[in-house]
Amino acid sequence: MDKIQYVGLMEPNEVKALKSEHKEVHQIEVKVSEKEVSVCYIRKPDRNVTARALSLYHQDKPLQSGEFIRDNCWLGGDPRAKAQDDIAISVALQCNNLVPIMETEVKKL
Repeated sequence: MDKIQYVGLMEPNEVKALKSEHKEVHQIEVKVSEKEVSVCYIRKPDRNVTARALSLYHQDKPLQSGEFIRDNCWLGGDPRAKAQDDIAISVALQCNNLVPIMETEVKKL
């Protein structure tokens, strides 16, 4: 059986250093082929990034929203995750999931 190549995969000590600095780090993997996976690392978006991303998302621009998060929260990994359309689009759309929307309720009193 052929081994899968993980392009952009960081060593555990590198990930630990990122987590130490940024607290919350996400690894996004895109299956490029049966034998290759593109990997990148994204930090948790801060309030300013979240605000701009939500603005774009609510303008029906989910791709641009995810690209904004990806580009502003990028920590490293496979550079194709920013440059090669098929991989970059997949990563950008997944980045939208990094904005937490908690269950809320409004009650009229």
